[in-house]
Amino acid sequence: AKTFATGGGVDSLVYSHDGALLLAGTEQAGKIEVFRVQGDPATWTHLHQANHGGVDANSVNSVDLTADDRHVLSAGTNQRGGFWRLDTTRA
Repeated sequence: AKTFATGGGVDSLVYSHDGALLLAGTEQAGKIEVFRVQGDPATWTHLHQANHGGVDANSVNSVDLTADDRHVLSAGTNQRGGFWRLDTTRA
């Protein structure tokens, strides 16, 4: 098993459809953490961190990916939804 540290309690997790990425939406930090989780767990890494709604301190309640894994959707306590392009490497 592999564990990851995030900036706050995790409210939402989603795997990419190709199984290469794991996204975690955090409560206190209001961030979406992106991890590469392909292959040997010893090589899994943190790739990116994004603020939900472009600002800190907005609890993320839900995270999802479009069917093509190109865009992330998020919803949080700031009564806003987010839709942004996922630009991370999968290599």
